[in-house]
Amino acid sequence: MQVSDKRLRELQRIYKEEYGEETSLAKAREMAQRLLTLYTILMYPRPGGGAPASSRRSPAQSEPEAS
Repeated sequence: MQVSDKRLRELQRIYKEEYGEETSLAKAREMAQRLLTLYTILMYPRPGGGAPASSRRSPAQSEPEAS
């Protein structure tokens, strides 16, 4: 998936606001590509990996045990 130059400039702006550092268009493109790759991995978990993390319950969400 290609990220438009407009979106890359927006990423550069956000990066500058958050970290106080300038980043090149090439570096912004690399960061965007890595983020898209991460999202792709999270959207399509490996076969047999069990339920998606969002459907698992944390201990805090579990029903209390009956005594």
